[in-house]
Amino acid sequence: MSVRSAGDPIVVGVDGSGIALDAVRWAAREAQRRGLPLRIVHACSVLALGRDWLREAAELAGDAGEKECALRIGNARQNLVAESARAAMLVVGWRGLGPGPHVALGSVAQYVAANSRCPVVVVRGRLGGRGQVLTGVHGAADAALAFAFDEADLHGTGVLALRASEGARPAARELTAELRDWRQKYPSVPVTPLLENGNPVARLVEHSGRARLLVLGGRALRAGTLGATSRALIRQASCPVVLVRGTGLPQ
Repeated sequence: MSVRSAGDPIVVGVDGSGIALDAVRWAAREAQRRGLPLRIVHACSVLALGRDWLREAAELAGDAGEKECALRIGNARQNLVAESARAAMLVVGWRGLGPGPHVALGSVAQYVAANSRCPVVVVRGRLGGRGQVLTGVHGAADAALAFAFDEADLHGTGVLALRASEGARPAARELTAELRDWRQKYPSVPVTPLLENGNPVARLVEHSGRARLLVLGGRALRAGTLGATSRALIRQASCPVVLVRGTGLPQ
């Protein structure tokens, strides 16, 4: 686990794609709201092209506050993971310029989500809006709940906490117990607990259509691997997805 300071930047990776520019828009707004620096990074072997993409991204970021651009030589995946050691969060588009079917999850997004040392935001779907912060609650997910409540508090919205399972209906008392401490810590954040039967991925995808952000953590994410649940939600969610492993924001 790396040690971070309160002034660590929000890092966003760019590759010249429209999806990467969506990631820049999201990261710039978040950096401005949190009062953090914005660091725009591109890793490549063609320097001239990389400089053009960084210039375009910096212009798009507009008045995000303190910002810097970094052109790194070499593999994008490894460079972004290295950046994550000194970042408050790492933001990437869900796929980039590489070949492949439209529904494929980009190799860079998949790699950094599995290996980052800070929370990773995979930008896709609808950006902004006033929807709630959606999170799946399935035990051992304190880091994800911390991020979800912090984000909801920051943006003046609520938390939609979903527990879904196939077969027996989830127990309300367990969900209530898991949310109790967070409700006390964030008394101004409205909380909507949801207990539903059905496939958790399908239920989260359905509710993501009304959410501003989907936060995943706990058993959904293990160091060095990206499980089937996380991959499916990054491919199918209708809003940006955050993957939290227990480091980084909030302080």
